[in-house]
Amino acid sequence: TQIISLEYENEQWDSLFVDSEKSLAYFPTQPLVYFFCGVAANKLASFDNAIERLNTGLDFIVNDVSLEAEMNSQLGISYFGLKQKELGCQKFEKALLLAPRNNTMVQTFAIQLARNQIDFPKANKLVDNLLLLDSGDTKSLNVKGRVLFYEKKYSEALDFLLRALKLLENDAVLNEYLGDTYYFLGDIS
Repeated sequence: TQIISLEYENEQWDSLFVDSEKSLAYFPTQPLVYFFCGVAANKLASFDNAIERLNTGLDFIVNDVSLEAEMNSQLGISYFGLKQKELGCQKFEKALLLAPRNNTMVQTFAIQLARNQIDFPKANKLVDNLLLLDSGDTKSLNVKGRVLFYEKKYSEALDFLLRALKLLENDAVLNEYLGDTYYFLGDIS
């Protein structure tokens, strides 16, 4: 499992998927291997495979609330990927019940809600609560900007994206949203 842990850390999704699948033959009751396989499948947009692996992995979890929350969050991503938005919301809600202080899960859920135009008030509230705890958190500033972008509130989005840019200058996704925001504001200079 050391190899797949390194592949996960280094975001080598193709290798992680192949090697975690192989590892399941040797470690069929290890929920972490199913988690790694599910994450890799999600990153490769193989959402049906992710759901199968993550659900199986959940069956093997014993007293690991953190891993259970992470698996439910990944299932949320899978269901959103398949446009099964209600199931995606349910899995994220369960994840946040298990780990309400996991900022990454909160941020990911907020993005999914906004990207899928499901519940802008809830998406904003999720990220606003994070910003109340740390108004300078660049990831939360970035997410807030993206939520506002999806909401077509480009001027407000620009403010948050620029604040995040001060600390994340080389973030490709942030720069893409910033460029798109300028475009929609008519500033293409």
